Amino acid sequence: METRFEVQQIFEIPGRGGVLAGRILEGAIRPGMHTQPLELAGAPAVLEVSAVEFADNVRTGESWVALVFRERPTAQVLGSAVPPGTVITLTPPVVP
Repeated sequence: METRFEVQQIFEIPGRGGVLAGRILEGAIRPGMHTQPLELAGAPAVLEVSAVEFADNVRTGESWVALVFRERPTAQVLGSAVPPGTVITLTPPVVP
């Protein structure tokens, strides 16, 4: 089952890399899921979710779902590929 996720914020966690924070529009997200192909630093890449965290925005009072990736891209690289407002699709891993 595909999941649709709207990116609302991109930030960096030291030692874990860039993180996409936003909201789930449809479906559920679990570690092991993969993003649609993204253009990262000039090359297509598919990222694997290594952790799903919860993030609170103290300025607005909103709570977000935050996606951490196994590949550990920087926030700058993620931000150029999926700016806030972008909707990405995630799919479960293919089981042989």
